[in-house]
Amino acid sequence: MLIGLYQSPFFLAKTLINCLAFYEEGGSLMEN
Repeated sequence: MLIGLYQSPFFLAKTLINCLAFYEEGGSLMEN
């Protein structure tokens, strides 16, 4: 359980960063 709690924040942060990067790329592509 300790490992799961320790990995969860990293997984959520990685997913959030990926979503933000994808959103920025999509926004720039839609503008052009």
